[in-house]
Amino acid sequence: MTIDSAHALIRDLRAALLAEGQDFGLFGSEHGGQLAAILGGIEQTFDGRPLYPSAQSRAAHLLYFVIKDHPFADGNKRIAATRTLRCLHRRPRRRPVPASSPARPSTWASPSQRHPTAGANVYRVGRS
Repeated sequence: MTIDSAHALIRDLRAALLAEGQDFGLFGSEHGGQLAAILGGIEQTFDGRPLYPSAQSRAAHLLYFVIKDHPFADGNKRIAATRTLRCLHRRPRRRPVPASSPARPSTWASPSQRHPTAGANVYRVGRS
């Protein structure tokens, strides 16, 4: 993850929003160098080993820190989610995700939202 690739992604997102008439001039406007600080923090090492050793861990922490620290005037969650998904998409998955893993999208909905006629791992998300 580089600051240049992050800025390129933000420019692409802003252009897409402008094309749809959804940008009001603040999207992706960065406060100082906060994004560079977040990206630098994700690449930290201790005793020669990365604090976030896997691509998935770095992507998850990128999402968390951008949403928590709000380095932009507008679009923090959209930028964080898009950047996280792009990071994960570029890295091939090495092994299948177990059905019980919290990383599996079917486990993101609470069991109370499970559809009564669906199978054990199928959940209804949203309104009924």
